[in-house]
Amino acid sequence: LKVIVFEDSPLIDVREYLWDCEDAYQYGDTVTIEVGKCQKFVGGFYAITSLKESSTTCEGSSCSTLSYAVQRFYSEEDCQGLVTDTFTYPALGECLRWSNGTQTFSLLDGLNISQVDYPLNDGCNGAETTKYYMKSGTCYSLNADEAPLSFSWTVEGAAAVADARRQQRLTPSIGQFLLGLFVLSIFLPT
Repeated sequence: LKVIVFEDSPLIDVREYLWDCEDAYQYGDTVTIEVGKCQKFVGGFYAITSLKESSTTCEGSSCSTLSYAVQRFYSEEDCQGLVTDTFTYPALGECLRWSNGTQTFSLLDGLNISQVDYPLNDGCNGAETTKYYMKSGTCYSLNADEAPLSFSWTVEGAAAVADARRQQRLTPSIGQFLLGLFVLSIFLPT
């Protein structure tokens, strides 16, 4: 999906791919749909689409609540060099198709990512699971001889915006700090 018109009458291009999202793997023609109207979407499905802002300045019900986990692979150690691949996953526990099974991504405390793989299972409810826990912003080494040599996970979207706002509230400004010292000095005995 790619938003091609934001203002007035928003439009979205829908492209289906057989593999990576590269032109060589595109399946069928690009279809342009109008936001807010019931239209043929993918396969035999119809959808009414909507757009929501996702930014650090957005507030209220018009803002996106989607949080997502982003995995980036780097050509060098320590997450340096070129980004060779980027994979983005919704991180609110949605059941996703994966290789020969399904998987979920969720946030444990807003910034730590949990990935659960369900091999040979179609509904994210199998007894056999493989679990991974990743810390947002941490670089992991692949111990490989050729690129990619490292990768990282980051939380983006609503959870990252909420954490930035929380950090902003917790970090006092110099004015708040000086006011606190002034108030403290009033109550200290001399």
